Amino acid sequence: MSDEKNPVVTGEQETEEQAVLRADPEEPAAPAEDAGGPGADELDDEFDDDEYERRHAEVDYGRVEFSYETREADVLDGVEISDRKNRVDAHRNFQLLGVFVVIWMFWGDLFKNNGTQTLVSWVMVIAALALLFLILKFPANNNRKYAARLKEHSPRFELAATRDGIDVREGGGKYYIAFSGSCSVYDYKGVYAICYDKNKVVAVPKNQLDEATAERFCGVLRQGLGDRFEKVAEDTRRPLFGKRK
Repeated sequence: MSDEKNPVVTGEQETEEQAVLRADPEEPAAPAEDAGGPGADELDDEFDDDEYERRHAEVDYGRVEFSYETREADVLDGVEISDRKNRVDAHRNFQLLGVFVVIWMFWGDLFKNNGTQTLVSWVMVIAALALLFLILKFPANNNRKYAARLKEHSPRFELAATRDGIDVREGGGKYYIAFSGSCSVYDYKGVYAICYDKNKVVAVPKNQLDEATAERFCGVLRQGLGDRFEKVAEDTRRPLFGKRK
């Protein structure tokens, strides 16, 4: 029986084998150096956004129909965002400033014995105070009365929306709100507030729409209105004078 001889290994071959044994076969390849361009993740995100917009534009939501019950709180939310967008608080603040200027002008003559001038001063100050009360209280009271009347006379709304506009049936009447006209819709608090003709509002309550209907309705609004369909955060700031209602 002959003894097997191991082959002779040169120093160079031994070094290469040892290098292979020391190398980690699981070690991933080193990443290529950043050349200053956008990374793969960034490109993927950009593509995803473009793809989403393209697919969204191609979706035909058709005609979305639903109905909902009128509630005073929802109407008040709709009126609130309408007033906010129409800068009612800013106008009210100018009115209040004018009232305070009138009171300041005539206050100094109230307790003087100047005959007719004192009488005029009293009349002007009393009138200014009455106007101040109306400015502070009338809008909020008027909005509450409007919400109550709407609930009484139009307890249920029926809407049919397309990308061109919305057919509305409420109470004993019906009308059409065209998106091509003066119309904006605000996703605000618990409603989709459809504001049209400057100061008219239809408040669609979110909690009375199922998920599928709400998604289709929002899709129609985005396609028909573009930037005029806007999500608005609740404004916690207070106006210069008076309390926001």
